[in-house]
Amino acid sequence: MSNLYLESYVWARGDYLVPQPIILQRCQATEGATTSTARVSTPTPFLTALKNYTDTFSAVLASTYTRSWDPTTNRITISSSGGTFDLTPDGNLRAALGLAATTTGATSYTGTSAPLGVVPLLSAEVEAAPPDLGAQVDLLDYRHGRASVLHYSNHTRYLVSCWTTGEAAQAMLSGYCTRGRVRLHLGDDANAQSPEHLDGYIDGYVFSAKVGETQGDSEEYVRVDLGIAVPEAT
Repeated sequence: MSNLYLESYVWARGDYLVPQPIILQRCQATEGATTSTARVSTPTPFLTALKNYTDTFSAVLASTYTRSWDPTTNRITISSSGGTFDLTPDGNLRAALGLAATTTGATSYTGTSAPLGVVPLLSAEVEAAPPDLGAQVDLLDYRHGRASVLHYSNHTRYLVSCWTTGEAAQAMLSGYCTRGRVRLHLGDDANAQSPEHLDGYIDGYVFSAKVGETQGDSEEYVRVDLGIAVPEAT
């Protein structure tokens, strides 16, 4: 797996009757006469959430289920160990996975388009500002269930210039990776970014996103500038 990538967070809510936006990230797999329903109940990084889905399927259904993401082709695959199954992602999750409109009767499904929930990066230049005490980051946007209302008082701002391909940039700007909570992986370090872990991950909330410039003979490389706010201890 590429060690330089951006992924969104996903989660689900079980109450479908409340009169407010519902964050729906449920996924079902049916093998034979048995159906397994998987969801994440707390905000979870996209690729981890997918593993939670397939682990749930494996625990209930006859086959063993796996998920993989190929950063070179930028496609997600969900497979069983042998049994044919129907895969039913709810809401916008199908688009987030990059899957075709119909996923029935096969042992494996590979996305037909770039996933919206994870983006491979060619490079990322990060500039950090000191903690901004007393200011607020307010996210009042609601898009693809990515953010509703959020604010906190102390945060560190990271300004990130991300270079990626045109296809990946289009997916990136669709909403999942430019709204709400995201995780930017800068290297192999599994710890949060800090002076001791310079190539760790940055875990925060997007407060700005815009296209910076394009490069290449066919302008196939795109720079997307992100502002990510990381909460600080009060």
